[in-house]
Amino acid sequence: YGFGIVHDFGQLWSQRGFMTFSGTPVRNGDRIKELLYAIQMPEGIAVVKCSAHQKTQDYISLGNGY
Repeated sequence: YGFGIVHDFGQLWSQRGFMTFSGTPVRNGDRIKELLYAIQMPEGIAVVKCSAHQKTQDYISLGNGY
């Protein structure tokens, strides 16, 4: 989901004021807006695809749980 926001539909939602095509607000619009802002700030960034809903305590799973 996050990968799609960063690389695909996040910019479209931003241009629409975080509203869906049907006119309802995009879920988590505030967080998405923060994400789109944050990815413009650093000199280097990585978006990593990982398995969802993991119960392990490794570094990637913990970061994905945010």
